[in-house]
Amino acid sequence: MHSFVTPSCHGYSVQFSPFAANILACVGGQHYGITGRGGLFVLELTDEGIRLKSRGEWNDTLFAVAWSENHGNLLVCGGGDGTVQLWDVSVAPQGGGGNVGPDSPLAPVKVFREHGLEVNDVCWSCPRSAPQQLLSASWDSSVKLWDVESGAGVSLRTMKNHNGAAYAARWSPHFPGVFASVGADGMVALCDVRGDVGVQNVFPAHQTEALCCDWNKYSPHALVTGSVDGTVRGWDTRQTARPIFILQGHRLAVRRVCCSPHAADRFVSASYDCAVRTWRAEGAAGMGHATSLQELVHHKEFVYGLDCSVHEPGFVADCGWDATICVYRTPALAEG
Repeated sequence: MHSFVTPSCHGYSVQFSPFAANILACVGGQHYGITGRGGLFVLELTDEGIRLKSRGEWNDTLFAVAWSENHGNLLVCGGGDGTVQLWDVSVAPQGGGGNVGPDSPLAPVKVFREHGLEVNDVCWSCPRSAPQQLLSASWDSSVKLWDVESGAGVSLRTMKNHNGAAYAARWSPHFPGVFASVGADGMVALCDVRGDVGVQNVFPAHQTEALCCDWNKYSPHALVTGSVDGTVRGWDTRQTARPIFILQGHRLAVRRVCCSPHAADRFVSASYDCAVRTWRAEGAAGMGHATSLQELVHHKEFVYGLDCSVHEPGFVADCGWDATICVYRTPALAEG
């Protein structure tokens, strides 16, 4: 396991680059995100550990990060001030002497200001989707659709399908234009941005706030959600009257779930109980009963961010309120 400490910046989100196996980005904020500035860290994995490649600063906490699926140097962040920012990690800031590096902080190349409250999640559409579009989910109860690369400063669409904060929005890897979102009302909203209606189905997933969701990468209709109630639940989006499974291994809220890019029956979850758990879903394409495989406890505070590498099977990154980013391999997640 490799770790990297971000002093005075408590982690909220982490993601591997889809282009380079040894590059990842993490965002967070001072004072546990309650007040203070936000930080972006672009990190490089080396034989010796994790090296800071470049960093950026923002005037409010950064809650979310997502790499572009089309351009290896572009990423977006969601801010506590309601902004969505586009960053080019290859462009040096003004006054930086032309160099990009740890001693020359990055600055966003575009800033989009529409959300009225914190932006809690951002998600870029899959590479084969045309055009490339971005989702942002906010505490103002909305999910917004953006074409951030076109230069337009306004969103393409605003969808309000939740009664309360929208915590996460995830594009389907199988159906272009389709995404799932979850919110404070415990509901899952399934939407298709290609039509005029937008929302296809809204169903109750949890009796408490639903904080996260992710699609199975191999089964088109399999969705996993996590909640304040500490459970992880699996859904067949064609039949939403009851979950496929309910998992109760975590002792506190489940903040992030991530389905394996390499195994149809494996996924991982991160929780406020400081633990990361790996799971196996039995049955065809991860659509059956699920069981816990492993519990990993290497953080001293809430675990907020979590991602699985698309390049290396079983490779996981996470971050938490202890200002520590961890990158490690878990064979239980890679085996299929």
